[in-house]
Amino acid sequence: MSKSQDRLNALAEEVASRLIEQLEKGTAPWQKPWNGVTSRPHNPITASQYSGANWLCLQMAAEMQGFSDPRWMTFKQITDAGGHVKKGSRGVPCLYWADKWLDAEGKPLSAKEVRELPPESRQRILIPCRFVVFNAEQTEGLNLPEWKAPEVTWDPNERAEKILKASNAVIHHKLGNAAFYSPSTDSITLPERGQFANASDYYDTALHELGHWTGHESRLNRDLSGRFGTPDYAKEELRAEIASMMLASEIGLPHNTQQHAAYVASWIKILKEDPAEIIRASADAQKITDFVKNLEQERYYVVDYEKNAVLRLTHPEWVAGVRKVLNDKPKALAKFESFLVPVQGNTLSPEHLERNACNALLNPTDPRSQILLPITLHRGAVATSDPHHFIGLAKLQPGLEDKAFRFLQRIDGNDVADKARADWAQEEARNSTTALAFGLNSHNYWKALEKITAKEKTPLETAAEKFPAAAPEEQKLVAREALAAVKAEKRFYLIDFEANDASVVTHCELMAKAGAILQENPGAKQEFEEAFVTETKAGKIVRDSDPDRKERQVLRRLLDPTLPWSNLEKCPVNHAGLFYTDNPLQAVAAASFYSPDLAQKATALVARVDSGITVDDIHRQLQDPKFVESLKPQRLCAERYWKTLDTERSKAAFPKSIEALEPSSSGKKFYVLDFERNGVQRLTHAEFMQKARDILEKNPRAKAEFESAWGIALQRGKMTQERERNLVGMVLDPANAWSFLHGVYADHQGLFITDRPALAVQVAKLKSDDFANHVFKHAAKASRGFSLKTLQEEAIQPPFLDEMAIIRLNSEKHWGVLGEKRLLRGALEANYLQEPLREKLKKLPESDCDEYKQRAVAAVCQEDKESYERTNTYYAVDFKTRMVHRWSHEQVMRQGLHIIRDNAKALARFEMEKKEAVLKDGASPEKAEASALRERVSPAAKDWMIGIDRGHPGFFFSKDPAESMAAASKVSPDIARRVEMRVRLAEGAAAASLAKVRATALEKSPAFQANWVIQPSLGKASEVGLKTTAADSQKPRTLER
Repeated sequence: MSKSQDRLNALAEEVASRLIEQLEKGTAPWQKPWNGVTSRPHNPITASQYSGANWLCLQMAAEMQGFSDPRWMTFKQITDAGGHVKKGSRGVPCLYWADKWLDAEGKPLSAKEVRELPPESRQRILIPCRFVVFNAEQTEGLNLPEWKAPEVTWDPNERAEKILKASNAVIHHKLGNAAFYSPSTDSITLPERGQFANASDYYDTALHELGHWTGHESRLNRDLSGRFGTPDYAKEELRAEIASMMLASEIGLPHNTQQHAAYVASWIKILKEDPAEIIRASADAQKITDFVKNLEQERYYVVDYEKNAVLRLTHPEWVAGVRKVLNDKPKALAKFESFLVPVQGNTLSPEHLERNACNALLNPTDPRSQILLPITLHRGAVATSDPHHFIGLAKLQPGLEDKAFRFLQRIDGNDVADKARADWAQEEARNSTTALAFGLNSHNYWKALEKITAKEKTPLETAAEKFPAAAPEEQKLVAREALAAVKAEKRFYLIDFEANDASVVTHCELMAKAGAILQENPGAKQEFEEAFVTETKAGKIVRDSDPDRKERQVLRRLLDPTLPWSNLEKCPVNHAGLFYTDNPLQAVAAASFYSPDLAQKATALVARVDSGITVDDIHRQLQDPKFVESLKPQRLCAERYWKTLDTERSKAAFPKSIEALEPSSSGKKFYVLDFERNGVQRLTHAEFMQKARDILEKNPRAKAEFESAWGIALQRGKMTQERERNLVGMVLDPANAWSFLHGVYADHQGLFITDRPALAVQVAKLKSDDFANHVFKHAAKASRGFSLKTLQEEAIQPPFLDEMAIIRLNSEKHWGVLGEKRLLRGALEANYLQEPLREKLKKLPESDCDEYKQRAVAAVCQEDKESYERTNTYYAVDFKTRMVHRWSHEQVMRQGLHIIRDNAKALARFEMEKKEAVLKDGASPEKAEASALRERVSPAAKDWMIGIDRGHPGFFFSKDPAESMAAASKVSPDIARRVEMRVRLAEGAAAASLAKVRATALEKSPAFQANWVIQPSLGKASEVGLKTTAADSQKPRTLER
């Protein structure tokens, strides 16, 4: 038995023994009647509530030891907050479930191995872990407010009635003493209301039976097959009784202690035989409680015109959905928030204000939404609690009425749906104010939306429209306008090598893009302006009907890497270059110089823009030997340019030392605060940079941010030690305005460097007073003349106060985003931020907290995306097109199945082998698909010729770049170089070099040689020979590119 299971059993036995003892004495939590609301046990440090078995354990402990305070904390949380546990106090053991990752053989994995292994090679399990908590009454020295019982601001009976109505449960009232739930009819039977002593007893019994009702297969799906007197029946009663206790304590209903008496003996027997049953029962009871509590949430019928959908949402879900729509529209979101501010003297509830805000911004039938349409730009969404209004709102958009009617039938039944449709038909027949308002306001709203989003006409289209209507004497003038429009609308294919993108642009768009690049390179911008003026005066630029050509000619000299004069010893700009042309074939050819992926993008763009050219036409023309030969000078120039650029960038990337730049200041020492470890050191610049490098080496994304900024800064001017420290600050200094954008990737609370001891102490105080005292003692020893008096004098100076205000604001952002990110990652430790700092962050405005959460989510999503791309993409080589791709599993499957689409036998074998791999070998579906497809299309498979059409020379894919490079080498060195370039772009030069070495070894291995079917031909490198098969053994075939 594992240690984790032993821990679980030990805790279960401890809880069960205490519960059995209380059951025998009649003092179990649900055996004691109470009135009023009982606060749920919770942790005041993390603001989390204890649930399930932990709730029961803590409730029992509180009853036994007489605690009235529901706040519980761990020993470490208490000591970190400056308190201590009273001598002789005993904690209460609790349980939580932790993640554990295993490999395919069941062996534990480290965090690094989990990140590196693909999903199909690892499995996640949950293991029980034990922790101990102490009640707030067992502590001393904590700065906690005195506990006061919550004030009941509601009528418990009204809340219970609201829950029963919202559940739509079928409840029958009959004279007698029977109260039960029938699974076969899915209905509850209760005595008449008048038979109960009071309303509270009725609702307590009804909610108990509603707990059983949640076990139906359409809800929580528990086993309800047990008959009265059986162990299964007693287990279900135990769950319902614990849930009833939890629910009654939160609502404030008095609990009936008589209805459980018949089951006490059965419960004691069950717990003695299986102590872990109490853990399972408590978990199920918590699910019952949460399910029932959710029923009292007000629910709306929602019509989403943007997505053409109908929904049923609670009020919080509806408001959260509106916020999500407005998140990427700052002005609209700010307007939404302004509606939530209550007007002085107005007593409207927060829910009413939220509904009003949602209607004002997104309801097409509300006149205010048309005024705010320019900032929302949304087709609209509206919520209503009235079924017949729901039908009317859905009818405004074609096709939605039937969908809404069917939705009502499924949710509320045929009677409600039919009545809703009939009621709305009556409103339309009598032209009610509501029906007219819905139709008129929505019509005006969508008409205004069309006008705002309509595409503006081009100058050529405007001139063409004016020509037929113009008088004969004016047509000449209009014709000139049309000619000018044609010139203005002349478009070029633009290949942006830096962005790895292809697009179509006008002259103005081209110059704007180039201007942005030159703006980042002042020297090149000045050279462009001087050359333009000089060559215009000298008459070197050809003048023709295109007045903008001279601008493009001068620009090409600086940014086109395929021209000889851009290939200097030093690149004129820190950019991979732009290539423009109106010839589609040249655009694709230039893109192919850089990467196969860019060539593919350019090919798709040309095929989409130029209706007279297909992808096959482009591939055929690019394989013309004369055309290939004519491109050779351009290719050589481009490769030399990019090599020069790479050399310059590598010199600028993350140097190990910069002392040579400023040797005179190399011995100066600074105060360096490490907020992650609460430490302070006196370091030189070189020592500080080494410390920063050690942190960044563990966080590749943060390191990349720093390297990028370092390279750009070096291009703009001389690098100094101060500038280098500032660049580190952009990533690691919480006082830097940029750190909360980039620093979150470093997963570090930050470093702060200064030569001013007073500033170091005050910044440390932002973290905690203890840290500030530690820094003060260190500074007093290190800096002669620094004392408490000098600190106080400097700290009250206005410039110092202004500086600290900015540092405080930036630090809160940095720590806030980092805290949210760690919370999302599940790596939140109790001491991730000290208690005083955490309390400060809790007092921040909600808008700031929301911003931190959004930025943390964005960072986590970006990291997950990059991690997925590193471990879940294939390097795919198509030997027919000779193209190399970095594709996802779905893209590889789509291409492979497209190749064998006409081969029924291959498709059948593919499906058969895929199912066998899943059923017999237990492989994941993704791994099984890849393996089965590889057998059909890869030349490295033994029987691939049986499954693939003879006209295709093969399709190879692997997650290992070395395997793809070795496969490409078997056919053509050119394809292998393309794979290497693809690896270089995706994973860096070091990974590409390593893959190349491994590919050479793989290519020469006997196993690889034995399986390979395609052999390179003896002639041109562009030809691929197919190995002869049994069907055609006399005449080998050779396929052209």
